Amino acid sequence: MSVSVSSAAGWAGASQAGRTALQFATTVILARLLAPGDYGLMAMALAIAALGAVFRDLGTGTAIIQRTGLDDRLINGIFRLNLALGLALSILCIAGAGPFAQLLGEPRLAAVLVLMSPIFLVSSVGVVPQALLERESRFKDLAGIELAAAALAASVAVAAAALGLGLYALVAQTLTTITASSVLLFLRSRWRPRRGGSISDVRPLLTFSSNLFTFNSLNYVHRNADAFLVGRFLGAVDLGFYSVGYKVVLFPLQNFTFVLARVLLPAYSRQQSNPAEVSRHYLHSLGSITFISAPLMALIWAVREPFVEALLGPQWLRAAGVIAWLAPVGLLQSMVSTSGSVLSAFGRTDLLRNLGLAGVPMLVGSFAVGLPWGIEGVAAAYCAANLLWAYPVLSTVMRVIGTHHHAFLRAVWRPIAVALVVAASARLATTVVAGSGFGLAPQLAAPAVVGMSVYILGCRLLRIGHLVSMSDMALRFAQQLRKSS
Repeated sequence: MSVSVSSAAGWAGASQAGRTALQFATTVILARLLAPGDYGLMAMALAIAALGAVFRDLGTGTAIIQRTGLDDRLINGIFRLNLALGLALSILCIAGAGPFAQLLGEPRLAAVLVLMSPIFLVSSVGVVPQALLERESRFKDLAGIELAAAALAASVAVAAAALGLGLYALVAQTLTTITASSVLLFLRSRWRPRRGGSISDVRPLLTFSSNLFTFNSLNYVHRNADAFLVGRFLGAVDLGFYSVGYKVVLFPLQNFTFVLARVLLPAYSRQQSNPAEVSRHYLHSLGSITFISAPLMALIWAVREPFVEALLGPQWLRAAGVIAWLAPVGLLQSMVSTSGSVLSAFGRTDLLRNLGLAGVPMLVGSFAVGLPWGIEGVAAAYCAANLLWAYPVLSTVMRVIGTHHHAFLRAVWRPIAVALVVAASARLATTVVAGSGFGLAPQLAAPAVVGMSVYILGCRLLRIGHLVSMSDMALRFAQQLRKSS
């Protein structure tokens, strides 16, 4: 399994790295061209669009990947179900645009939602082709599709912003991404809709997909409640600062862990009868994730003020206060985010559902608790809730794969311990350099050099071997690229 996972992770990682770089660069460019309020309004619109995405396939895409046997009637039935849901959601988005805008107190939101309404129908076309490509681990094909769509969307968004379209540059970016992805997925997939098969043929998947749908619905509330609450009670401008801070810290890391989760689902689904092998590989994966995410979050936490000012401009400095609390969240979520793939691969979507029912009230409640202290308070309360929530999620996964908590701790404690030292030393360097009156470049360079040096030394002292493992994986992927070219 390790060879196939390494190969798939290489292609998925290349795709996600490219997309993340494009999206990050686009965010930086647009932040200099657009106002915080524009980002705030778009964050509200995307939160509403994400609600439709939960209902778009009812978990059937994951069911296609996990299921051991498929036939044409079932696949055709899923495709028809997705189209019907996509059309219904597009119509509901248009009908609900006005009420949503009125509820959130943002009149411009209505026009944005009407313009974005086609994404539900268009994206439904790509659900089955994407699931089949992932089931076959054709991540090389997916890499090309995703990079092409991201590049086109970035170009459209920057051009629209340069022309003075403001908020609608962000709308154009979303529409272009969804449309290009769906068209390319459909064209690249070997599967085509055929006669035969109906929505009623999807019934065998209902137990699996209904549990997954429940979890996805709860996860939606968790992931988007902050946008609704901050936008409604603190306003679009504060939401803009919060949203950009969230994107700068958590978006790249979520994309990184999404790669691994995406690859692990089909790989672990094929190893359902071999939990010992899954356990061994999963613990190693957790160690690798922590090896990357822990020092990255430590450095971002340490240099947050000069980082934001240099990257986005002084007008975005309020986002640094959000980053201070979201950096620890990034580390916690990088470890927790792969749990869904493991539980789904073993058919335990019931446990996912139960975890969502237990955890989402606490996570969403943290946003409400933090509101009186502004966006910094929201981020701080969310950090505390994630710290409490990580234990039950990870302990559930450990139980399913038949291992113990001490095995998890052995996998992650070394990079976390070294990262804490990195955070302290890099923050001290940031303070000293800033106090000496140096410009932004030295304020970023000095802590980075100090932090990286401390981390490399710490890895050697504690004999952290993930640096070698990651280097070997990169080398194997480079060899595959040469062979395929």
